[in-house]
Amino acid sequence: MSEGSSLLGRWLLAGLGLAALTREKAEELLQDLVRRGEITRDEATRLGQEIRERALGQRSEWRQRLDEEGQKFWASAGVATRAELEELRRKVAALEERLDRQDTVQ
Repeated sequence: MSEGSSLLGRWLLAGLGLAALTREKAEELLQDLVRRGEITRDEATRLGQEIRERALGQRSEWRQRLDEEGQKFWASAGVATRAELEELRRKVAALEERLDRQDTVQ
């Protein structure tokens, strides 16, 4: 695994760990509020659902940003994309075919 991909992996794992920790803390806080009588169980359930929905939206946003940053990183490192490699393969195959036809004609 290269240094860059290792770094990206560590950032991703750190983000996922933080999200799990935050969810657990939010659930603990809601349970504590119910125990103290400051909110009802129904309110806690509704708030918990709202927190989960927001977290899912943020997770999606993080993934998009991570993808964008990863693409920038690999592009700056001079690594070809899969699409670029496929285009090169097509061009090489076309050139080989032209050479084969020229060899047959000569």
